[in-house]
Amino acid sequence: MSAHFAAKRPFTVTLTILGVVLLGLWNLGRAAALYREQDLLLSLQMQPDPRLRLLIAAVWAVIFGGLAWAVWRRRPFSQKATPGLTALYAAGDLGLPFIFPAARLNQTGWLLTGVFYIIIILFMAWALNRPAANAYFKTEDTWTKK
Repeated sequence: MSAHFAAKRPFTVTLTILGVVLLGLWNLGRAAALYREQDLLLSLQMQPDPRLRLLIAAVWAVIFGGLAWAVWRRRPFSQKATPGLTALYAAGDLGLPFIFPAARLNQTGWLLTGVFYIIIILFMAWALNRPAANAYFKTEDTWTKK
């Protein structure tokens, strides 16, 4: 029996992991849909280029998968990286339609989407940096298994 005590994961951290996994799955689904409909979208000359959007979605799926793994494994950098990268994702997701005029017509709910992202980012920042979460991330077994 080990004398090492591992702090129990707070429920808010579990919710954050679930949210990050769902964002990763959303982007994985987006990448799969763009890949499947790539020929149609290319023939319609959609802007931005569907291949670029496919690449962006695949990269974000990998990033969110890595963030979920980092929070799960108690990596201290994930306390700041998770809300920060989610904010970067939100800025890109909301900003892309404003860069390309043809995509503006599809972005009628940008205000509601922006408020949703702000709520998610604030929750992640609070959930990962509150005192109970700090105890979870500051264990001896953060980097190595003994």
